[in-house]
Amino acid sequence: MRIFLRVLSVLVAVGILTLSPAEAQSNASPRADFRTTPTNPDTNTPVLFDASSSKDPDGSIVKYEWDFNGDGRFDEVKTTPITTRLFDRAGDWRINLRVTDNRGATGSLSKIVKIAESAVTVRRQITLPPGGQVTRG
Repeated sequence: MRIFLRVLSVLVAVGILTLSPAEAQSNASPRADFRTTPTNPDTNTPVLFDASSSKDPDGSIVKYEWDFNGDGRFDEVKTTPITTRLFDRAGDWRINLRVTDNRGATGSLSKIVKIAESAVTVRRQITLPPGGQVTRG
């Protein structure tokens, strides 16, 4: 080990090798987080996904990647933390978020979002004949 340090010192001294403080710094991974609104969405309600609670301890988040069906492929890539989605089927949907910081480190989070079947309203209009009487026939 002492020989390695001596060689390293010589290389730095003669200018063959330079060490900068920036190279010695590490890049901490960002922490991904998101919430949804409304809290109990259904198939006819757009769901707002808000990842603004994601944080990077030593920089800033520059990319938000969303996988809305849990297949491992990102369906949407954004530079802002908020997006919306409308689900066409009820069920438990695995939502994956990956955030990337300004130095390339990533952080991920996966949550299950339960989408309920929307209520169906059936409306009928009945037109009565003149006189307003309906007779059985």
